[in-house]
Amino acid sequence: MKTSLESPRSLIAFAILIIVALACADGTAPIASPLAGLARVTADDTVGTGTLPPPPPVGTGSFRGTVIGYKSGFGDTLATAKVLEGVRVTAYVRINPTATDSIGVGPQAAMVLTNTAGVFQLPVLQAGEYIVTFSPPDGSKYRGGWSIGVADASSNASPWWIMLAEK
Repeated sequence: MKTSLESPRSLIAFAILIIVALACADGTAPIASPLAGLARVTADDTVGTGTLPPPPPVGTGSFRGTVIGYKSGFGDTLATAKVLEGVRVTAYVRINPTATDSIGVGPQAAMVLTNTAGVFQLPVLQAGEYIVTFSPPDGSKYRGGWSIGVADASSNASPWWIMLAEK
């Protein structure tokens, strides 16, 4: 089961810096991205997606899972890592990327907080591709993250295991 971060934090910071620079080129203030400051994580239950979202599937779906924190290099496992309570889990509709948003973050579709066991269950969503963010509470020692998932009739069958690294 793959549970590591896919991108180094510095690469994300550099990409955000370029996006901000491009957005400010015309003299207007950039629009804040819900992915700002978050690292990409894997959800481990869906197939990776390409650059453009696929045609929208028909029906509904949902995502559920557990958010845990780990110390890089200290051998934490799913059994020993700390469960993270109060993490804000937000699903955004994925749209076609633009010149200033290479990921394609659309409108917010749903938001929940993890419970005391680190568990979340998003409500039923229209079938399609979503960008899901995981934002720990203010003052947390863990970094936030994001992933992409496809909501469909079977998407809630397998829970996600989201591991957020320490800052």
